[in-house]
Amino acid sequence: MLKADASLSARICRVEITSPPEGIFNDRSHTFGFGKELGLRDPFISENGGAVYFLPDYFRFPVAGAIRKGELLALELGTDVSVLRRVLAQAARQTGVQVRCFGTMSADEVARLTGLSREQAALALRREYDEPFVIEAGDAEVLRGLLRGRGATVTYGGRLFHVARGHDKGKAVRLLLHLYRRGGSGVISVGLGNSANDLPLLKEVDVPVVVKNPDGSHDPEILRSLSGVRRTEGIGPEGWREAIRRIVTGPAEIS
Repeated sequence: MLKADASLSARICRVEITSPPEGIFNDRSHTFGFGKELGLRDPFISENGGAVYFLPDYFRFPVAGAIRKGELLALELGTDVSVLRRVLAQAARQTGVQVRCFGTMSADEVARLTGLSREQAALALRREYDEPFVIEAGDAEVLRGLLRGRGATVTYGGRLFHVARGHDKGKAVRLLLHLYRRGGSGVISVGLGNSANDLPLLKEVDVPVVVKNPDGSHDPEILRSLSGVRRTEGIGPEGWREAIRRIVTGPAEIS
């Protein structure tokens, strides 16, 4: 969400964007800390839509259902990660698929698997609503089918699978936009994604942008589903920066 704030433009365009692997580094602790470094105090969504977080004094009205989480209030949409781990373990046993999830890994193992630093890996292990895992042996589709039959969502980002239940990015964005509009705030919502997993988010925002993939393509399912989606020329982090820079500094000329 972008508000009419010139200082926001300056802060975003100064940031050197990096690309943590497959969204594993969007937990509450890291996202809140990163926002503090940028001088931002706005709400944010964690773990692919697992919860919406905001400071207690951010909205000028009481938000029903919000619970306290440290310095923040949270609207939880997802299932607790301890439940997800049990569901995943049961499904793996029943299908004979060998999996290893973050809950069984050390920070050193996650660092080796993802390329994160050990400190970053330790933060990435603080899961609340989404559990990354790898499949070491067995039929991934059989496991995914059983998990889906139990109400779980299973996504794949090229290296890691993720299991979640009860939430997606679109639900969380829709909820946050409702809170902004209830407070009378004029916002323009912008969504960026590069795979079909991002479609629920992109369908909810005013300005959907598809970021080019390393092979030079734009995700075909996104292009089929959203006729007006804008496309970046930059790949990955550079594409993200290209899109945000153009949107916050002037008329967007992304194709």
